[in-house]
Amino acid sequence: MNGPVETSLGLLQGGRSGEAHVFKGIPYARAPIGRLRFAPPQPPSPWVGVREAGAFSAVSMQNTSSVDRMLGSRPPEMSEDCLTLNIWTAGLDDARRPVMVWIHGGSFLSGSGRAPWYDGSAFALNGEVVVVTVNYRLGALGFLHLAPFDDELASSGNAGLLDQVAALRWVRDNIAGFGGNPDNVTLFGESAGAMGIGALLACAPAQGLFHKAILQSGAADNVIDTDEASRVTRQLLDALGLDAGQGVVERLRGVPCEAILDAQADVRALHLQTGMPWRPVLDGSVINHEPLDAIGRGDSAPVHLLVGTNLDEVRFFTLFDQQTNQLTDETLIERCDKRLGNGSGAPLLDRYRAVRPQLSAPQVWAAIETDRIFRLPAIELLDRHARHQNGSFGYLFTWATPAFGGSLGACHVLEVPFVFDNLHQPGVKGLCGPVTPAMQQLAANLHAAWTAFAHSGDPNHPDIPTWSGWDQAGRTSMVFDETCLLECDPGGDARTLLAEVLATNRP
Repeated sequence: MNGPVETSLGLLQGGRSGEAHVFKGIPYARAPIGRLRFAPPQPPSPWVGVREAGAFSAVSMQNTSSVDRMLGSRPPEMSEDCLTLNIWTAGLDDARRPVMVWIHGGSFLSGSGRAPWYDGSAFALNGEVVVVTVNYRLGALGFLHLAPFDDELASSGNAGLLDQVAALRWVRDNIAGFGGNPDNVTLFGESAGAMGIGALLACAPAQGLFHKAILQSGAADNVIDTDEASRVTRQLLDALGLDAGQGVVERLRGVPCEAILDAQADVRALHLQTGMPWRPVLDGSVINHEPLDAIGRGDSAPVHLLVGTNLDEVRFFTLFDQQTNQLTDETLIERCDKRLGNGSGAPLLDRYRAVRPQLSAPQVWAAIETDRIFRLPAIELLDRHARHQNGSFGYLFTWATPAFGGSLGACHVLEVPFVFDNLHQPGVKGLCGPVTPAMQQLAANLHAAWTAFAHSGDPNHPDIPTWSGWDQAGRTSMVFDETCLLECDPGGDARTLLAEVLATNRP
């Protein structure tokens, strides 16, 4: 039987994905339209009778992402009425399975919980966990700071983050009916999804709603202050041809979504360095302290963490970057001197080549930027959290894809289909190449580690070396490749020099 399942809002009838029960398009908040545009999520209305939950809902309004362009795919139907979640479970019983809630990535501008890569069937059936994937508001609709214009919108810069909190509350109140345990919830996410989790670690409304967290290629350093958030708001208003005078919020609520998406693209072009003009905001309402400071004080101590990155994250973003791909050793040194600190280029080139002699100049730049943007923040998060919690683990994903002539290496987003054990889903072959037995074993190892962590807070399982917890002295990380191994501070020699350069030249 696939239900119906009784929830706090009414009865739900699901479907099947193989042996797994699947419930799709479940509303966890009211449609954020009309006067609810930019507002905090509101509880949804109950329904009468049995609601069919056999089809995904529309996704959040968004521009086409780099992943879509690379893989030649297009996002499905979009709508502001998007605040839904999806559930995969092995049984509609009282087994109280661990719950894993997935927060998708996409630079806070794109993505959804319905992507085939995020199909939770393998987790549900192989790992005996309940998987939940979530849609949340993106871009200006989810992260536009309007507090200076309307006191009732003090939290609008974090509306998308509050959507995630609302989904977690729904899980707390209802997941037992789907065979899940509301007292054993693991948040996991990649890229902007992980960055959002990093913010939730310091978000008072989220406290107690999750007990463990896995952050893949994202950390806790991606909130912006209200000055920066206000600057982005002004840029959007300029792109829309709106002045910031009285009634601007009402005028914004009347702008068609398509016009907002066009304006978002214009604003993003002004933020080429990060590509993320909209991020969680240190607004004093939802986020009261810098997340890293809060974590360093022990505010997130009860939460067990698993945090890691991919070896070549930035190659995903530089694949078609002609200026980067034409770098020579000489021009790489010049770029480092200009962007990272005068006199830094030659020592950095020497140090990174000493660690990985085969790297070309463009690949050295990608390695430096991978450490700056991804690896250093992940290590900082783990270091601070480990002061108060012994249950922290670090990893590094190093398997290199043969796709695109091998130029991507272990790039951004590459680990996701391995984590979900979804190597045969549509689009995966384009990024990962044809599936081999070694790839399938790597997927099994990652998948089992994530599942073990969701069950107990410990990712160890029999098919990988014994994985010791994180400490600042050793920074021991599990290196995931065709052969998994435990390594003390992988790449630390080069990364330490980069950290010194950045500290010396910090504005």
